[in-house]
Amino acid sequence: MSYVIKVTHDDTLRRLTLEKQPGAPGGLTFAQLETQVRELFELPASTKVKLTYVDSDGDVVTMRNDVDLKDACVGQCLNPLRLKADLVPKKPMPKLSQKQASGQANLPAPATSDVNQPRHHGVTCHRCRTAPIIGHRYHSKMVPFYDLCSSCLATVGNRNGEFVLIDPPLDPAKQTTLKRMQEQQGLANLQSKIYYNEAANSIAV
Repeated sequence: MSYVIKVTHDDTLRRLTLEKQPGAPGGLTFAQLETQVRELFELPASTKVKLTYVDSDGDVVTMRNDVDLKDACVGQCLNPLRLKADLVPKKPMPKLSQKQASGQANLPAPATSDVNQPRHHGVTCHRCRTAPIIGHRYHSKMVPFYDLCSSCLATVGNRNGEFVLIDPPLDPAKQTTLKRMQEQQGLANLQSKIYYNEAANSIAV
């Protein structure tokens, strides 16, 4: 026994003849049916196709998956199965109101990329938790292992010159030396024992 599917699109009717019952085990699947419909009418893959049929009660039913295909062909024994294929129009982009358009036009320019900013690897801003600090790094002379980024320093201020600028970033060896010195000297003697030679990017005791 052969099974027939007739598909109409616009004013064109095409016919599919199958050996196995669509929707049954080993038979045509909904995805395969949709692909064949596109090929029959040369519909682009980018378009969405809506398949409908009239069921045994005379109602128009939309077919969306294998369950619907099985219900039509196996449950209702529709042979031939008469389908109608329609292209689903794309939803137009919503138009912006004059106020919305004006708001978009006044949006601030994107922030400048920090790709060229110096990065202080292994150093975290202790106020905003940015890691690593990008740009200027300010290191406390009073509190061991305490650093701020430029934004946080501008917020809290630099009273009595507590923070010193470390720029450009210390290389890993000097960063390790600084940490070891802070551990050895302790908080009490830190300010008098450590100073920074910024021009030479070095540390001295």
